[in-house]
Amino acid sequence: MTQKLIRGLQLPTPFEKSEKMFWQDPHIAPFLLEAHLEPSHDGASRSFAFIDESVEFITGKLVNNDSAKIIDYGSGPGLYCERLAKKGLRVTGVDFSLNSINYARGQAENQQLPIEYRFENYLETDEVDRYDVALLIYCDLGALSQPDRQTLLTNIRKSLKPGGRLLLDVFTEHQYHAFAETRTWRTHENGAFGRQNRMWSSYKM
Repeated sequence: MTQKLIRGLQLPTPFEKSEKMFWQDPHIAPFLLEAHLEPSHDGASRSFAFIDESVEFITGKLVNNDSAKIIDYGSGPGLYCERLAKKGLRVTGVDFSLNSINYARGQAENQQLPIEYRFENYLETDEVDRYDVALLIYCDLGALSQPDRQTLLTNIRKSLKPGGRLLLDVFTEHQYHAFAETRTWRTHENGAFGRQNRMWSSYKM
């Protein structure tokens, strides 16, 4: 037990992959979805107002015709996909969170939106010349190691038709000026983001 606690205190190496994908945890997944769907802040997704503006930019600047095919890599619960589909575009969403994909599929069915959602790791996609526009939103690229970035960009490049476009966002160096390393420990009997009835450690840079 002591050794396990000590290991938990150690910082992971940058971009170190965990044995389990925490967003698939049955206790954590609902909290992640709730954070995505909060309309007023950008804790997990951009605020809804920002998403609305982004969709207007995408359809105004990147889409050449109403039949354009768009793929959203890391689509989460479909916040961009829904808005784009409502504008008549053919939309595909890919995400590795089954909880988010199931929610997105349910929303698309309820609204009768013909969106293709795939529960899939975008590092393993294998499509060629299919899409006019690819989206990689909310700094997903920055969360990946350099080899994984190369893999993803290669996959995206292959999936785009000749002349296709990629829209992504990244943080500038100014985003990190006010960051400081901190660590906090808390216990929660109920309602914690971490596992139920467990101590939860938070590390922030």
